[in-house]
Amino acid sequence: MLSRLLYSLTFGLLLLTLCFPALAQVPGGATAAAWFELHHQELRLYTGGQSQAVTKPIVLPNGTRLDHRTRTATLADGRTVQLREGDRVSLAGVLRPAESAVAVAEPAAAPAVAASASAGPPAPAPAPPAVSPAAFTYRPPAPVNGKLKGVVELGASGFNSFIVRVDPQKRWQLERAEFGNSLVLENIATPDDVRRGLKAYIAQMLDYGVGGRDIHFVVSSGAALAEVTKRIITALHELGYVVHTVSAEQEGV
Repeated sequence: MLSRLLYSLTFGLLLLTLCFPALAQVPGGATAAAWFELHHQELRLYTGGQSQAVTKPIVLPNGTRLDHRTRTATLADGRTVQLREGDRVSLAGVLRPAESAVAVAEPAAAPAVAASASAGPPAPAPAPPAVSPAAFTYRPPAPVNGKLKGVVELGASGFNSFIVRVDPQKRWQLERAEFGNSLVLENIATPDDVRRGLKAYIAQMLDYGVGGRDIHFVVSSGAALAEVTKRIITALHELGYVVHTVSAEQEGV
């Protein structure tokens, strides 16, 4: 088998010498320095400081086939490689890419992988800088020539009242807020007690500058079920105030 291999190599080199006379001018033993290279998109034979264009398909001793028209190399293992500028193929049929000194059979990425493996695990990426949340700087527009209006919410434990200044464009600002006032709910034995307590409570809003017709009462659905609340609603109606009872469905919305 060794004799067949030597015969194949000798015969192949003889054919190359016949095809490319430049090889015959190389000093003995120097044919190993000859190679094929794609230069300016042309397949050329380099040897002895000279080069000549390849004008016919070449089959190297190991079976590698070079096609000058398609600029491809069909390797001995059957793979077809598109030659790129600077790629070299030795007389032994070994392809050496222009950007690497290793044969194509050795993956170009292997050295980088090995280097990274020997260097240990990669360092963790730095944490992104902490970003402080933007401050809430919105300020609603102030009402112009606004009018004072009052809203009273009647709950089960007392009154919550709000006085706002609002203009015709619905721009408003809060002027006063009071929560959990239970004076009206205390010491109410008779309907007259309820009316006196309501008048005293409403008088505070009138003194602040709210007009009598600009005070609105709202009763929650839960508070409306209490007996004391029913008496208060009746007293408010007798005093001429409008009371809005909010249903459970409206509260849900």
